[in-house]
Amino acid sequence: MNASTKERFTQPRDAIVVVGLRAAGGPGSGNFGHAGRPGKVGGSAPDGDGEESQDTTPKQPARSKAAEAFHSHFKAKGYKVAHVDEVPDIIQERLALSEAQDNLPPEAMNGIELALEDIEKMSPLLHEAVLNTTIVYAHQESDDVSATFGQYKGETYFFINANQSAVEQTSDPTDKTFTVGSKAFNGDPEQVFRAVLLHEAGHLADSLVDDNLTGALVATLLQRMPMNDVPSFLRRKISTYAMVGGPKEAAAEVFAATVLGLPLPEELHGYRDELKLLLARTKRTDD
Repeated sequence: MNASTKERFTQPRDAIVVVGLRAAGGPGSGNFGHAGRPGKVGGSAPDGDGEESQDTTPKQPARSKAAEAFHSHFKAKGYKVAHVDEVPDIIQERLALSEAQDNLPPEAMNGIELALEDIEKMSPLLHEAVLNTTIVYAHQESDDVSATFGQYKGETYFFINANQSAVEQTSDPTDKTFTVGSKAFNGDPEQVFRAVLLHEAGHLADSLVDDNLTGALVATLLQRMPMNDVPSFLRRKISTYAMVGGPKEAAAEVFAATVLGLPLPEELHGYRDELKLLLARTKRTDD
């Protein structure tokens, strides 16, 4: 990221910011209060009976073939990747991360790639911010979170959940309303995971403009309808998650729908058009 891009978009923060996209049916993506399992966060617990070892040789953390395959794939395409042990301890603990043990289905991998291509086409400068966002494929204890955007001390992260229950729920064909992806694509794992990554990119974009995507959406909705009507409007016109997840999740859902070219209600056409203009304005002019 060049200096001008970093100045315009990177917002250094000491607080952890974590917002995730739920799979269907869970209790909510904002519950990150549980600690990581002792000895499991960042790799397996060491062998032995607890007595001090005389061997002081540094040991490489255990890394799974599944994590290696995912990270090697996206690293080869120019994206930043990291294993669990390379993530700050405080985030490992908050998200209860451990090494991925199962491969992400190929269709889901393709969907993530499509989303990255979508972002590059719509806004090269936002894509530059994505290139500086670390992608981590790791197991989260929560089986109702498919992906998470994280921000800590100026660094940004996309966490893709390797928990197979979450992967299965994300592309459940019986869920037709929970997210814009499940609503539009009827369980197609490629397209649903495309929408998942775009949702997380929406959180990244929002953070880069000081949460103004969320603020503008809230202002738009309150200009068009009474506050009491907003929840049912979001559920009917956007997705169930846009209603239950809170304003930031609603903004990320609308962002994903906009990038995917999905139909939005007339009440949000002005917001959608402004969002497109904002993304267009972020194109680099120094090429």
